Amino acid sequence: MNNLLNDTKIIILADSIASLMTARIFTFLGAEVYVLNDSNNNIKDFLNKQNKESLYCFLTEDCKLIDLNIKEEANILFNTLEEADIFIYSRSSIHLIEKISEKQSLESRYPQLVIGIETPYGTDGPYSEWHTNEITDFAMGGYMQFCGHPNKEPLMIHGFQAELHSGLQLAFGLISSYWHQLQKNQGTTVEVSRMESMLNAQVWFVPRWLQEGYIWPREPSILIPCKNGHVIWGLQTPEIFLLIEKIDLYEDPKYRTAHGWNQEIGNVKKLLKDWCQQHTKEEIYERAQSLRITITPVNNIVDILSSEQFEHRKWWNKTKYNANSVKVPTAPWKINTVNDASNITKTNNFDESEIALPLKGIKVLEVTNNWAGPHAGRMLADLGADVTLIERNHVQVTRSKHLLGGDHHIAPNFYNRAHTFNQLNRNKKGIVVDLSNAEGKEIFLKLAKETDVIIENNSSRVFPNFGLSFEEIKAHNPTVILCSISGFGATGPQAHHVALGSNLEGSSGLVSTIGYTDNELSESGSFYADPIGGSFGAILSIAALIAQQKNKQAMHIDISLLESVSLFIIDKILMYQSDSKTKMVEANQSDFFVPQGAFQSAGKDCWLALSIENNQQWNQLCKALKNKDLLQYDTVKKRKKNIKLINSTIESWSKKFDHYEATKILQLFNIPSAPILANWEVAADPHLYERNYWLKNVHADAGYQRWDGYPWRISKHWKMRTMPAPRFGQHNQEVLKSIGYTDNNILDFIKSGIISDIPADLHMYIDQI
Repeated sequence: MNNLLNDTKIIILADSIASLMTARIFTFLGAEVYVLNDSNNNIKDFLNKQNKESLYCFLTEDCKLIDLNIKEEANILFNTLEEADIFIYSRSSIHLIEKISEKQSLESRYPQLVIGIETPYGTDGPYSEWHTNEITDFAMGGYMQFCGHPNKEPLMIHGFQAELHSGLQLAFGLISSYWHQLQKNQGTTVEVSRMESMLNAQVWFVPRWLQEGYIWPREPSILIPCKNGHVIWGLQTPEIFLLIEKIDLYEDPKYRTAHGWNQEIGNVKKLLKDWCQQHTKEEIYERAQSLRITITPVNNIVDILSSEQFEHRKWWNKTKYNANSVKVPTAPWKINTVNDASNITKTNNFDESEIALPLKGIKVLEVTNNWAGPHAGRMLADLGADVTLIERNHVQVTRSKHLLGGDHHIAPNFYNRAHTFNQLNRNKKGIVVDLSNAEGKEIFLKLAKETDVIIENNSSRVFPNFGLSFEEIKAHNPTVILCSISGFGATGPQAHHVALGSNLEGSSGLVSTIGYTDNELSESGSFYADPIGGSFGAILSIAALIAQQKNKQAMHIDISLLESVSLFIIDKILMYQSDSKTKMVEANQSDFFVPQGAFQSAGKDCWLALSIENNQQWNQLCKALKNKDLLQYDTVKKRKKNIKLINSTIESWSKKFDHYEATKILQLFNIPSAPILANWEVAADPHLYERNYWLKNVHADAGYQRWDGYPWRISKHWKMRTMPAPRFGQHNQEVLKSIGYTDNNILDFIKSGIISDIPADLHMYIDQI
């Protein structure tokens, strides 16, 4: 059942890919979505000029399409909004909306309406009017600086990535505000920017500068060549020796401490590389997964279109766009509902005060690790939900690395000073419980009985192995929403496979679209799947709560990270099916916008992103460069033929300037351009400062911290929550007492190891203390 929002009416102006991405998410959820194509400003014409009609068809599938001239037919828009719950538009329509509603603002005309506004940089701040396009949006979001190979230009990921991320965050901001509207009968306005959405899709980028003093470069590729392509090794542990049949090394004690392992990792990678060259990616994958080792293949579009996993989960939908038969993705989740809670009375403890955050009163229990699950929980916590994190009694990966001052600063409490954990788990309470123990399981079920949503992101067999299946949890809470986020989903032949976000970039087809040439691929440089899947988890959790307002039933939401990230290469999937000879790897270039690329500027590893979309912009670029000789290349065809000369000329100019300065010059000529921001530059960026983007708090062990703030700006002026992440087991007593345990019970639990406030596996790190 995906019709969680089937009584929700949404009106969207087709003025950006981001707004249409939001439309696609809401239609996946069953909402009634109307897309208005303004004859003077619509994204359909923009996509058609790039032979991307199919992308428009996909994003607007299941929508009701209306063509009109909004300036002349404003009454049609106003009449449509009378019955709407949500209205969405982007920056290119802001002035039009202001003009046609100048006598009465939309907020006052429709006080119950939830309004969403999507922009490249926000509606205020120094960059709010900058000219942008796909490459400049990506350049300002941080990913581009570390995507690619050392000593080469940074790479963009094609497919309108910044707009897809912005549409994803807008969907969450809107659905959270809509939940609030259902409780309070009051509308609000949500603003989301591409820049801030992209920055929120990262976890190490800026904190590595602020907490470690580390400038994040482009790093050597993690792709491992094999007989017929590449594989990716995710979590790097000594079990790799079992794969390559080096049992003596597996038993060697020097690989059993963090210090010894880190010293030898270079040699380990060489042994693995030599072994992989003798095997195919399919052989490596099958053997590695049988040993529970996080190695996955780098798949291309052909591989994913014929994927056995996708086929089993019925993820592809066969349809026709413009008379062409294509396979397109369905929603990256499955929902199992149980209709046996109709007699249950469920009340949400919604805070009636005007300053309450939109998700205030929602109780969330989180059993997660790494990134995707904590990201989902953090989004809910940031907007007011009461989130309690349950950890196991060991140092999870995000507590073991990226420490305050750098990884060589191993203090006795190092596990409380890791910025990855501390950023992902702000605004949450934290307890440590052994769920493999019967008494630990009992603690969990008592908490589950009092919760609205449970989020877990583990391999799909982990919770059932603890005896915590959906059926078992539902027996204690008949209206529970269990949101499970796993690498491959809970069903299918790969359901029990293990993978990290880096692995899933390869398996999803994403890596096959990034690179300099077909033979020189690159990964994103981060764990691209996790923030996407985590965001879907947060969206689905609130959508399920909205559905429960009318039908109180338990739900098990099954989110696949593999499907989530494959959805983000929909442009390439459609391009391949339209023409199998289409280049999948384009570096930073475009067939339609010439020139386009990354150009060196003054400073070490500093780059300028620039794109020319039409001849008018080309003439303006020639003026900006004060180069009349370039004017002769007045067509795309001529510019393509002379691209080496043109790129060289641009770079000779850009090297004279700091990339901020170069951008300011080019923006005066209305040319899409932007600095490709490094992490230290994001931390000092004046636009983010002016927009009060940063969230600040003080942690008992890590001290003063500055984090990426919210990607959502809400007109109710809800303030950002600033509670620091929990120390290990910090809230054990508070949480356990809230469900009836006494001081003596808690003492007994500590003695028996059921709960703890010190990790049991410190011996893995003790040689460094």
